[in-house]
Amino acid sequence: MINKNFIKISLSFGAMFGLLLTSSTSIAKSEGGLKLSMTSHNFKTVKIGESKETIITMKNTGSSEVTNINYSASLAYSVESECGSSLAAGDQCQVVIRFSPAIAGKAEDSVFITTPDQKLVLKTSGSGIQNPFHKVPQHFDGAYFIFNLTFFLRLFSKLYSHF
Repeated sequence: MINKNFIKISLSFGAMFGLLLTSSTSIAKSEGGLKLSMTSHNFKTVKIGESKETIITMKNTGSSEVTNINYSASLAYSVESECGSSLAAGDQCQVVIRFSPAIAGKAEDSVFITTPDQKLVLKTSGSGIQNPFHKVPQHFDGAYFIFNLTFFLRLFSKLYSHF
């Protein structure tokens, strides 16, 4: 009868010399591992200068603690987790994925959660849209600066004249 909870490894030595020496060992098979509650998320549209987040659940379905958990994201995405770098067998925790676009346009990327034995990927997508209250000039323009300074001074003088 084969025990499905173990993996048997057999190595043969000396076949080149006409000898057949066999060594075998059994190591515990890791059942399960880390699982995410979703594998992709679309943040739809988010205004530049703002952010939107989603919370996913990460669960250790294995029979032993998972250690050395690392989180990574790039571009306009960030990841935070209450799990830290380890998760006990059977436990779960929340992972926050945040989309904060800095420029207008579509942003597709992936968030990675890795351990020495596993790599989880959460596909992310979203679009940054121009926020009318967060207008950033594409280049420094002296006229743009003077116009805004003049507008501010006029507004300030009108407000000040009422006191």
